[in-house]
Order: sequence, then structure tokens, then C-alpha cells
Amino acid sequence: MPEVTSEVIHLKLREKPAVEVKNKKVFFNIIKSAYMQRRKTLLNALVNTGVFQNKEEGMVSLKKLNLREDVRAENLTIEDFARISNLFCESH
Repeated sequence: MPEVTSEVIHLKLREKPAVEVKNKKVFFNIIKSAYMQRRKTLLNALVNTGVFQNKEEGMVSLKKLNLREDVRAENLTIEDFARISNLFCESH
């Protein structure tokens, strides 16, 4: 007989989203773009997928949010992605 360990988890749906964003489609597009090129920095990933028009725009945006230019998607929180998304919505 195989040695199998199993567990049951219980998930509770939130009454409200974890973060408030101005545009859900933009929010999820930014997350998807950030993770499409996982080995790249966030800046390069968002430039390559067209979220930022160029590196200069991306560097200015990241600086406004107090994020380093060499940060990677896996080091960001959901709140960070919400802030990037909301800044994008304000500037476009």
C-alpha cells in the first residue's frame, strides 16, 4: 500500500477584496505581465509586455512607489501590485 498523507483545508471567502484597485482588468494584467517573464526584473517584464512604454517611464513609476529597479515579481505583495495598478490607471 502506498504511504499517502492527506490533509483537509478549509477556505473562507473574503467579504471584501484584499486590496482596492481602480481597474481589476489592469490589476490582473500587471500581475500576469510580471510573472510571464519570471526571471526578469519587474521593470524589464513590464516594459517587455507593454505595461510601461519604456524603461524611463517604468523607473519613474517604481521610484514613485518606493520600489527598487531590480525588484522581481515574487518579492512584491498584493498591496504593491495594487499600488502599481492604481498608479498606472492614474497616468493613462
